[in-house]
Amino acid sequence: MAAFGAAFLMLAASGSAGCGERRSVIDYLTIRYGERPAGLGIRPDGAVLELLQDRRDGSWTVLLSDREGRSCIVAAGRGLRLYRAKPKQTDEEAV
Repeated sequence: MAAFGAAFLMLAASGSAGCGERRSVIDYLTIRYGERPAGLGIRPDGAVLELLQDRRDGSWTVLLSDREGRSCIVAAGRGLRLYRAKPKQTDEEAV
């Protein structure tokens, strides 16, 4: 666990705060905050936007990962509540 914290301190000192190899960033967030992957989306350029969440306390982090496996934290917070998307009604169902 100390190794993950040390790796993030090194990233911060190098001016790349919150960025690193994807697996290391996810491992750090899982160990430090109990967050686990909860969703993702793929951008047209191939980058992946991932949502990590701790369902117990509602903490969350959004990562943006490039094709080379480098991830950066783009947002984080507490109190996340996810809603289920309602299925889109077809024209026949609307009548």
